[in-house]
Amino acid sequence: MKPFAFNVEILSLPENRQAKPGTRGYANVIAFSESMESAHKLAFNFLTKQGWKPISVELAFEILGGPPHDDPELKRVYDQAKIDGVAAEYAIVGRERLGLGQNSSRN
Repeated sequence: MKPFAFNVEILSLPENRQAKPGTRGYANVIAFSESMESAHKLAFNFLTKQGWKPISVELAFEILGGPPHDDPELKRVYDQAKIDGVAAEYAIVGRERLGLGQNSSRN
């Protein structure tokens, strides 16, 4: 399994408990998978289960060289994704980061 990172523009869905419906934001998602395509699908399924509608992928890449060390929150996301297969942090437009989103059931 290889780690892939995605920066995704998101829109909150009615079932989202972190933000009002229609709130825009961004998610930094890290997913461990065999390929970029399968990691992309895993990330989008995860965001949807968390109450976010993925709008567009702003950035996508394979993480080389281990977890990020310059951003403690992204390191936490990486470490959680290593355990659960996928994890994310959210930033709402006009607000600070919401923090770590975790996969409640591994896919």
